[in-house]
Amino acid sequence: MGLFFSAIAAIFDLRAAVSSGKKMVALDKIASDAKAAGHDPEVVKAVQYAMEQKFGKAVRRAITFVAAAISSGVSIAGIAGAGTVALASNPIGWGILTVLAAGAIALGAAITIYKIGRWIYKKFSGVLGEQRRDTALTLYKRGVVGGDTVAAAALKELGLDHKAMKAALSAEEPVKDAKHRKEVIADVEKNIGRQQDKLKAVEAEKANEEKELRRSHTDKMKKKHQEKIAYLDERIQHYKEKTANLGKELDWKNLTKAQRNDVKSIEDKLKK
Repeated sequence: MGLFFSAIAAIFDLRAAVSSGKKMVALDKIASDAKAAGHDPEVVKAVQYAMEQKFGKAVRRAITFVAAAISSGVSIAGIAGAGTVALASNPIGWGILTVLAAGAIALGAAITIYKIGRWIYKKFSGVLGEQRRDTALTLYKRGVVGGDTVAAAALKELGLDHKAMKAALSAEEPVKDAKHRKEVIADVEKNIGRQQDKLKAVEAEKANEEKELRRSHTDKMKKKHQEKIAYLDERIQHYKEKTANLGKELDWKNLTKAQRNDVKSIEDKLKK
């Protein structure tokens, strides 16, 4: 029974690998043609990311297909002919099949550990799903809202109807939701303003330190100003990143609930 389910899983993995592979090729052509035509770099980058996601999915599914096939007794020799039957007909063959099965289990375990490790790293580094969300927003804003043909073609290859999404743009938002969204947007905009003010203040402080550094005559004073400038550079980078992240949050909050659901559907297609 276990071998039966392993065989079924192998078939599903193979179908998924082939499907992802076809989408990868189509998206790669869209990105290559757009890049050659000098299209919007942001859109090209988004389509390339979608292509890379499908490539990764195709590779992972192909590997799990091989692992499932081997663990169900469908070795490479068996696929080629009746090799599996021949191996199973003698004690030495049993040993070979056992090694193949063990290898498949080890391969499956390695893939699982890699996926878990990758998820943990992204989770604690704060980038889990960030690029996927950015890509989905770009494809939505350009392909659905802006009518960009390249982004629309990419959405179609991902199995999404950008025309239906565009029609949903005219849907009226409930008054209560609209009021709440407006309040949230105002808070985010205020926060962006505060971060920008802090950034300007630190940049001005850095400019003064640079002046003092030029006036310094001793190594001790130069080192002191250089250390302060290095610290201020870190703060500047911090405020820039925070402002950029708030800008992304503002883009998200500017969307209605229905529009956010459409963006999430793009994210799901990029992930699957």
